[in-house]
Amino acid sequence: MIVRVLFLAAAAVGFLNGGLLDFIKVSQLNESNKNRNYEKSIKILKQLNINSAVKNYDLATLYYKSGNYKEAIKYYKRAFGEGVDEHSRLYNLGNAYFKLGKYKEAAIVYALSLKVNPDDDDAKYNLMLAKEMLKKPEKTKEKKKKKKKQKKKNKKSKKKNKKKAAKKKKIKKEDKNSKLQKEIKKMIKKSFKNKKIPVLMYKIDTKDGKDNGNPW
Repeated sequence: MIVRVLFLAAAAVGFLNGGLLDFIKVSQLNESNKNRNYEKSIKILKQLNINSAVKNYDLATLYYKSGNYKEAIKYYKRAFGEGVDEHSRLYNLGNAYFKLGKYKEAAIVYALSLKVNPDDDDAKYNLMLAKEMLKKPEKTKEKKKKKKKQKKKNKKSKKKNKKKAAKKKKIKKEDKNSKLQKEIKKMIKKSFKNKKIPVLMYKIDTKDGKDNGNPW
């Protein structure tokens, strides 16, 4: 990853344009950057009496390091000009886009950086990675579609099995009733053959427990 700050160049320009005060601020800027206090560095750099591509590049780099990739993109775009290496600017712009998940933009900018410096292996690798990431949503979409289809199929199969089980249960119940009916018929037939009346069971409703009910 190429992320370099050009504070020395900024210091020279600042000293010429804004005098000693700006030079002191640049020293403070270098110190805060050394301590990784990027927010403070951004604040100091913005106060400098400099309006150049170098200042925009440094601001972009500080925003990138602080994790504010949207602002980094804004300032990398403004950093085109004298004193800024064009390949580094484009490469870092691509990195900022990549960090935000904007892989299409990242791929375009990496490709532009390779036109400036075709021998940069990091840019080549990042371009390949950005292209891979662009394919990923399509794969995820296809995977989700497949999963949804399978879920629907499983639901249908479950419903079918439930229906089948209910039907089986019904048939079993009907078979049981049919078997019972056959046994009753057989018993009645046998009883009439032997000239006997079958004993039918019925509920006794009386409080004293005596059988006063009618079996029929």
